[in-house]
Amino acid sequence: MNLFQWLYDRGISTSVRESYTIFPALECIHIYSMIVLISVVAALDLRLLGVRFGSHPVPLPRFLKLVIRCMTVCIAVNFVTGSFLFVSRAPDYYVNDAFRIKMLLILGAIVYHSVLFAKISKWDSPMRTGLLRRRGSESAGSMAWLGG
Repeated sequence: MNLFQWLYDRGISTSVRESYTIFPALECIHIYSMIVLISVVAALDLRLLGVRFGSHPVPLPRFLKLVIRCMTVCIAVNFVTGSFLFVSRAPDYYVNDAFRIKMLLILGAIVYHSVLFAKISKWDSPMRTGLLRRRGSESAGSMAWLGG
């Protein structure tokens, strides 16, 4: 018996799969958490492009800390809800190419933003680097999250 069939046969998997309320509730939480995650990434991308939120924008390192906290919560929620959704149909999802691509895009987005955040935390001003250089980095990051 393989791992995915074993996960599928667990009691929690059966409960999630056969319930009329648990699976849809988990799916809603998963989707809304992803929407919040993409919104937070978009806010950071706009901030890096020079969009000001309010008359006195928060300094970039402080804004980055807030973004990282929000992203961490959203990723944790998505990991937990996604794990329950995955085990409810593990054998089907494992062989699904779209699911595998989704997982690769999410992994790529997390790695990309980890590297980007390390660089941004050293900036003292959003205008420190050229606008064209930043535009390319935000576009690539946003596309990775939207693909996931």
